[in-house]
Amino acid sequence: MGKYKNMREKNKRSKNIDRKIVMKDYEKLKKISKACYFFGLYSWSMDIISIAARLMYNFNIIYCDDEFESLLKNISAKITIKNKETILCNKKRVAFYDYFSLDNRGLTEQYLQGLIDNEYEILFITFQKEYEKMHNILKKLELYKKAKIHFVKNNNKNLLCNEIINELIKFQPSKILYHSAPWDTVGYIVLSYFDKSPIDRFLINLTDHAFGLGRDCVDYFIEFRAYGANISLDHRNIDNNRILMLPYYPIQDSEINFLGFPFETEGKRIIFSGGSLYKIYGCSVFFDMVKYILDAYPDTIFYFLGNGSETPLKKYILDNQLENRFFYSKERKDINEVIKRCYFCLNTYPLIGGLMSQLAVANKKIPVTYTDKKYPVNNINELFINNENDEYVFYSLDDVYDEIKKLMENDEYYKQKTNRLKGKLISISEFSRLLFQVIEKKSTSFYNRYNIDLNIFSQVYFDQENHYLHNYENIFFINKNILIFIIFIKYTVKKIINKFIK
Repeated sequence: MGKYKNMREKNKRSKNIDRKIVMKDYEKLKKISKACYFFGLYSWSMDIISIAARLMYNFNIIYCDDEFESLLKNISAKITIKNKETILCNKKRVAFYDYFSLDNRGLTEQYLQGLIDNEYEILFITFQKEYEKMHNILKKLELYKKAKIHFVKNNNKNLLCNEIINELIKFQPSKILYHSAPWDTVGYIVLSYFDKSPIDRFLINLTDHAFGLGRDCVDYFIEFRAYGANISLDHRNIDNNRILMLPYYPIQDSEINFLGFPFETEGKRIIFSGGSLYKIYGCSVFFDMVKYILDAYPDTIFYFLGNGSETPLKKYILDNQLENRFFYSKERKDINEVIKRCYFCLNTYPLIGGLMSQLAVANKKIPVTYTDKKYPVNNINELFINNENDEYVFYSLDDVYDEIKKLMENDEYYKQKTNRLKGKLISISEFSRLLFQVIEKKSTSFYNRYNIDLNIFSQVYFDQENHYLHNYENIFFINKNILIFIIFIKYTVKKIINKFIK
């Protein structure tokens, strides 16, 4: 633990990023996006809105922005085709707008399977150019006789938005499922075009824990847990009659064979954890739990799978001389096979891994979870059905260590806890049935209401940035054209539009 703290101290920058700095930069980006709109540079405005959304997504001080929602609607009115054709919705046609199109990531495969099971005609709109990344998705759609795939062609944003709109008008769907990123401005422009149309627009709220665009370009939000529903109701200002609930199940690819471990396993028990690496940064708790396991049980190996900033993790392993006990690999396609061969799964902290929790349960591995009660986002019970017994989440480290001791030393206890994992995931058929209820009848289950302190949750992201990630500057300069335009704004027409950028 001492070496972990030293690592954190060494990684500190001279000036910490705080709420004041983030909001100042966020408001500056907002003013520049308005200036772009004022000069008719709508594509630029969209780019800068996207960067501002990425910035807020990284810190979550707020969860929606009325001004950006309004500005994007105004851009949509400016750049989309004006001669609207009559939309004659076909009840059995659903368009699926997919920003990601990645196998076993997000909720693409679950929703497509649900649409297929309900025998809808599908128009699948994808931005993915690397087809190997969506191999299973393509296979599923190509085997289904009622599916059409549209790969977007244009790079110019004006043309791209109208390309998608034209495809939707030709298809004449009764519903659009919007599966997108929190910073997607193209999708917003497209869906805004269909305001006051007979088409029902549903946002699949994949990133329910974070800031995102999209509140006012859809009719309904589909949430997968109570946490997201409470955020939408209280902090996105979405009416309760627009909030629908639909839990999901994890995708398990049975055709992928096990690719082996990067270490010797004979006589060893493997403890698994995984997810985006930022989820373990911000405090020492996760590393303390790992150190406890490795110190207490010499026959254990800890294995972490995930993507992100590797430097703090690798430094921790080296500083604590755990090169032969703690192993890290990037994301693997055979993750199900990896989990099957592990003893139990230790959840990440200060942010848990939702998908990893579900994959653990799907593979009959106990998801040992520590969290503080001030972080309701980490309550994995909301990811499951039949979750009355709160027996896999612990609110003190002493309780976690006691649970680990019983799992490691009491075979009967381990078997009993493992057996109680059955029936905690929604089935494929039940998901499909509920999807029909949600999109056809707007019928949904109730969810628990509770208050969420956004300041406490947001502080996690500031701790991660200031102590470990140091990625703040990179958030802005994603698009070199933004830099050029900022220079143009400041030095070419500064006097004319000073009121926008001062």
